[in-house]
Amino acid sequence: MIAIPPPVPQPILQPVPEKGLYRLMEDWRFSVKGVARPFTIKAGFEYDGASAPKGTWYLTYSPFNPIVQLAAVQHDALCKWKPDNVSSQQAAYHFRDHLIHANPFKRSMMFGAVWTFGPQWGKKRTKFDEWRDEADGE
Repeated sequence: MIAIPPPVPQPILQPVPEKGLYRLMEDWRFSVKGVARPFTIKAGFEYDGASAPKGTWYLTYSPFNPIVQLAAVQHDALCKWKPDNVSSQQAAYHFRDHLIHANPFKRSMMFGAVWTFGPQWGKKRTKFDEWRDEADGE
């Protein structure tokens, strides 16, 4: 028997073809793992979908594919806001974790692209940073 994942709530979007964007039609609330308070994207927020160059769509998905919209709107809002309590690395993992129904290969490719080419902010944490914090008693 094949296990079918439950449906995932999706944001209500309206294409804005003259701008090549999508517009969020109602407020969308979401949480980021490890962050206490949830975020709310206000209705009217515009974003470009999953902004992958056309030549890479065979490796990933087109920016207009419904599979990527949930992850894309949340990631694009985080990239715009650059909140102090969420680093770009956390935002990239959040993007990956919300590609719920994505093909595993395409999910990995999209995560790699976001991690490598997406906006960067906040401090990058390495194993050395963790070791140093432990050694300093922090």
